[in-house]
Amino acid sequence: IACSKSEEVVLNHTFKINREKIITIPNYIIQKENKNNIEKKWYVILGRVTKDKRIEPILEVARDINILKACIVIGAGLQLNFLKQKYPEATFTGHIDNSEVFKFLSQAKYIISNSMIEGLPFAVIEAMHMGVVPVLSDIPAHRDLILGQSDGFLFKNKFELKKILKITTKLTPAAFNACSAAVTKKMADESKLSQKTFLNHFKHMEKETKKIYLGVYGIYQKDDKILVIKKARGPYTGKYDLPGGGLNFDQTREQCLERELLEETNTKVK
Repeated sequence: IACSKSEEVVLNHTFKINREKIITIPNYIIQKENKNNIEKKWYVILGRVTKDKRIEPILEVARDINILKACIVIGAGLQLNFLKQKYPEATFTGHIDNSEVFKFLSQAKYIISNSMIEGLPFAVIEAMHMGVVPVLSDIPAHRDLILGQSDGFLFKNKFELKKILKITTKLTPAAFNACSAAVTKKMADESKLSQKTFLNHFKHMEKETKKIYLGVYGIYQKDDKILVIKKARGPYTGKYDLPGGGLNFDQTREQCLERELLEETNTKVK
């Protein structure tokens, strides 16, 4: 199961898995209440504060266009102290609990990611569910989230990022609210579809799983002796084996073993 179209491509091209055997079900999360009465002010950078996340170019651009005071970097990492010293006008939280993260996201206007490699940008997905508009580097994992400029922005380099962030400073409240609403609706619609697809596929997998034979076997030892049985039928007739057998789908492993011991050895488990 792939959770995005880009992952489907990787499974097919890199791992040589036949497309017919790949099912793409985008991740969904339960929609959180988006409180519109909270003032939205932050440009959020969320995740590991390390070189591969390329946070410094974002802060450089933010300083150039005078929005650095509105930037908040949420997360910890090897570059945290360096960036705090170089960009003291920005806010740095370090590591914080999820409840605090969601508090800042509820006050955020934009979430920015300049990463060049992402698997599943779950932090971005959660932010978008809360109406935070994404400004993301143009990589496959991010392209899966943004279909057009009505639900976010993609940039290829620092020049394009600067151009986009300048646009964000000039958006009227009505224009931002329309963009935010489009993002929230898109994520809500996709979540409902993904959840339905997942549940339908899970039911299919459950039916297939019932064809799998699961066995439970036990060892009953007394002094230096172990209880065994002699197979009365099947391909191993006449061979010795541990007592046990097939697990029914309405039983626990313990219940299965109790039943098999009673059936095969007339022994009750205490």
